[in-house]
Amino acid sequence: MLWKLKELFRNSANKPGAAPPLQARQEYVDANACKKLGDACLAQGQLDDAEQYYLQALEMVPQLAGACVGLGYIYCERELYAQAEATLERALSISPDNADAHYLLGKLFQAKSESEAACEHYRRAIESASDLEPAYLSLCQLLMAQGRLREATRIVSAGVAANPVSANLLFYLGNLQFEDGDFPAAMASFERALAIEPSRVDILANLGLTLLKNKAAMQAEEVFKRALAIDPRLIAVYLNLGNALHRQGKYDEAISVYRSGLAFDETSAGLLNNLGVSLRAQDNAEDEIACYRQALAADPNYAEAYLNLGIALKNQGKTDEAMSCFAELIARQPKHSGAYVNRGNIYCESGHLDLAIEQYDLALGIEPNFQAYNNKGSVMLMLGRFDEAVACYESALEANPDMAAAHSSMLFTYNYMENRSPAEMLSAAKRFGALVARLASPFSEWTSAPATNRRLRVAFVSGELRNGPVGFFAESIFKAWAANPSRHCELIVYFHNKISDSVTARIKPNCSEWHDVATLSDENLAHKIHQDRIDVLIDLDGHTANNRLAVFAWKPAPVQASWLGYFATTGVAAIDYLIADPCTLPMGEEINFSEKIWRLPETRLCFTAPDKDIEVSPLPSLANGYLTFGCFNNLLKMNEGTVALWSRILTALPASKLFLKAGSLKDEATRERTLERFAAHGIAGDRMILEGPQQRAAYLAAYHRVDIALDPFPYTGGATSAETLWMGVPIITLAGEHFVSRQGAGLLKNAGLSDWVATTPDEYLGLAVRHAGNLQQLAQLRAGLRRQVLASPIFDAPRFARHIDEALKGMWEQRVGPALK
Repeated sequence: MLWKLKELFRNSANKPGAAPPLQARQEYVDANACKKLGDACLAQGQLDDAEQYYLQALEMVPQLAGACVGLGYIYCERELYAQAEATLERALSISPDNADAHYLLGKLFQAKSESEAACEHYRRAIESASDLEPAYLSLCQLLMAQGRLREATRIVSAGVAANPVSANLLFYLGNLQFEDGDFPAAMASFERALAIEPSRVDILANLGLTLLKNKAAMQAEEVFKRALAIDPRLIAVYLNLGNALHRQGKYDEAISVYRSGLAFDETSAGLLNNLGVSLRAQDNAEDEIACYRQALAADPNYAEAYLNLGIALKNQGKTDEAMSCFAELIARQPKHSGAYVNRGNIYCESGHLDLAIEQYDLALGIEPNFQAYNNKGSVMLMLGRFDEAVACYESALEANPDMAAAHSSMLFTYNYMENRSPAEMLSAAKRFGALVARLASPFSEWTSAPATNRRLRVAFVSGELRNGPVGFFAESIFKAWAANPSRHCELIVYFHNKISDSVTARIKPNCSEWHDVATLSDENLAHKIHQDRIDVLIDLDGHTANNRLAVFAWKPAPVQASWLGYFATTGVAAIDYLIADPCTLPMGEEINFSEKIWRLPETRLCFTAPDKDIEVSPLPSLANGYLTFGCFNNLLKMNEGTVALWSRILTALPASKLFLKAGSLKDEATRERTLERFAAHGIAGDRMILEGPQQRAAYLAAYHRVDIALDPFPYTGGATSAETLWMGVPIITLAGEHFVSRQGAGLLKNAGLSDWVATTPDEYLGLAVRHAGNLQQLAQLRAGLRRQVLASPIFDAPRFARHIDEALKGMWEQRVGPALK
């Protein structure tokens, strides 16, 4: 049936028109009885009998509006729309305010796609009977179909005011509030509706989805389970329950739920696709890929399954198959920007940066895809085009203001730029802090045990405790710290990287607990840390790639700090301290940080001596007949000011050469651009030695060809500088006024090389010329430099471990007072 209105038909509103004269009263009573018999037949679906009774009633009393309404309804059911319209208009000519007649005409005009006329009749129905629930619902549906959501919300709100116990109206109101993004209001409406009709699975399903959108996955889980207990065949609820479990990191349970749903519908592309996503979280690539293929067999146009299949194939190293998958998606949906983004990612990872940019631009030509902006920004950073990188990150944030990763990348990029003041960087970092704080629900209470006579539970959050700078600095510290019987802290790690290596394996045994948390969301990781009763939580990544600073905004531990992997403020208000030292962060610099500064007594960095059997070589210039300057830092640190100063050095020492070694120099175009940059300052190509990456032993051995190392600025070296010194090569550094630009000065002063620290570019040039002019002294320094630095604070791990242990004890005591013995 077209109308399906029997349960909504309002007998109470079927009132006659003007009262008949006295002599007609008996006929009226008989007519009204016929009309009531018609109503009864109509309620039973006996349309033919109902029609006869209504016609008899109208023969007796032609002015009986209710009988006209009943006939109009029957004609609508029979799709005799012309007769229905005429009969209902007759009812209105008798009783202009007949709500049911207006309502039925609204339905009729809506069926004829005459939307404005339909809306007008629905409004007239509501004016005549303010509690006419079906009129509110139908008007709301029509307005929603037209995209007039605010107007629909006003109508339904009025309906709820007139019908406060209407679960239907509250359900629609919740749906509209959900569409408007007002999730708390939507939840309140759905909960009111459930109080009226507790077993309505559609209300439960939408309440659960709203909770999920409002980042309340645990509560959503319970609501979805209630719905399935009432009706275990709801495929959409299985899908969303699985999503709620996946979001909480309960991958086994999510997989079980998706499979339960598939038992009812084994061809559900949505369930198959999401099952694949949960299998990915468990590193079950083979079954994951099979799920996406089954989803596509069920629905060959399911874009998300194509996208996930391509990503899974890429993750397996099957890039050709992945590219074919994305190409197929584009052939089916040419405007799918995500396919272009993922093709760009493959080109980026293979070093084809120009092709990557081309794909990201194709995606952006379709829509302001925030992921395309972000990833294009990363490519611009790799190319050293910092202003363009920042512009891309800003565009990503315009498209998605909640994209903390883009904001973090932008802050990291600022460190390469010469034109960003500390005040600007602090302001930008605080905007990041406000972003992650807005997305978090911070803890305000912690259940740490009293600290007397126990070790503090100190936890580190990092994805970089592996082969790389953070791992190289941390390895010997963790080993020495764990070996100290008088330490105040037990060491716990939350490692958020699926890739570990030999460095990870060596660090791990020094920890009392090690948690692999790469698959946990920020919210779930914060809850885990809080449940684990951590006393002091330390971020080791800062604004480097794939950091978890957003976790710290939840304040899962009562004391929080940032250390080691970054060299500027995080901007996160919930991080209490930043660990520095007196040289890298002089007094007065605190104004450029959102954190309190806790200075270790000597150095904030302590490096692990490489486990390679590589001796320090004699000074190469004695055999070469010319002096070789070198820099093995990331080439992005070599800005135009650095190139200009190094060119001045090469000009002042015309027999010298410059040896650059960096990962990006494997690319021919990068090598050519590097030569062009120095050529612009009059430095010929034959004075440049450019080499790409090598394994660590060969990389370290390359220092046998370097006499003096040059530190870039303002982004100075860290791990690279420590390795340089270990290989017996002294470094000239330019000490700036701020944290990152003083990192080199901190290392050199602690290594006993204060006379290699310049404070101006001219002094930097003078040091290079002076040291290059005394090869005998340089050779003597080289011969004893490894021994000298190994005895210094920057390699003395036991000494450093005592300092950091005392610092963390001090932070705790600042919070609770002296307690540790």
